[in-house]
Amino acid sequence: MKNSLILGNQSFIIRDMGSEMNRNQPIKLRGGAIMLCKSGHAELIVNTKKYNISTGSEAVLMSGSFVSINNNTEDFSCTIFYFSQKMFFQASSKIKSFLFHHIVNVPVYHYPPDAVKSMEHYFVLIKRMAADTANRYRDVIVMYFLRIILLDIYDKIQRDLRVEEHSRGHTHIQEIFNKFMDLLITFGVEHHDVKFYADNLCITTRYLTYITTEIANKNPKQIIDSHVIQEIKIMLTFSDMTLQQIADYFHFPDHSYLGRYFKHHTKYTLSGYRAKIMEM
Repeated sequence: MKNSLILGNQSFIIRDMGSEMNRNQPIKLRGGAIMLCKSGHAELIVNTKKYNISTGSEAVLMSGSFVSINNNTEDFSCTIFYFSQKMFFQASSKIKSFLFHHIVNVPVYHYPPDAVKSMEHYFVLIKRMAADTANRYRDVIVMYFLRIILLDIYDKIQRDLRVEEHSRGHTHIQEIFNKFMDLLITFGVEHHDVKFYADNLCITTRYLTYITTEIANKNPKQIIDSHVIQEIKIMLTFSDMTLQQIADYFHFPDHSYLGRYFKHHTKYTLSGYRAKIMEM
């Protein structure tokens, strides 16, 4: 896999790939991507988390993700649809943020054959449009194909998780929860306290605790800590920053405080976790 899948000023690219993708070196996505496994097996690593993919697996990868594919079988093949951040923003307009919070936590799905055929059909249409370089509306048409795909994925997630039934009568608190998650993604590196998020949502910390427990079965501090720990793991794995630089980045007083925080949640020291990753 190359360091960048977008060439020049292209806003999207779609290609079939096979065993040549077996690279331990991760890339950081500058846009989003949807990958559909057509045959074989492989190990997909997204932001330090490992997922097994096989025929019929689909991975939805958000911009900024670190991604690598390892240990693929000889018959492994997939189609990758890679799109710019601008195209993603246009295609995802007015789609509920629940979808994207869910994708961050669960990027890989295993679909039955009939659902896979639908995705393959979308990709065929996108490939045809990619080949039609003279079409002045090519990017707009592909953007709408992406929107259709995102809505199709959203529908499958809703049906699988019975989201609509779960959220009946909870529309208001679901909206507040989504806003909380949006704030966490934006400010999580700097702010680790519950009060900051409650104040920005104009609610009490007690009410925020009620909401997160109702929706996610976790209190807000647990959600904040989980997010911060995952971001720290990404820094330890993919950056050359010193421990003090990482502590500064996350607004901890010093690397000793960061180390105690990290060990409390993971049982690893910072250097121990980094060494463990280097051995893999």
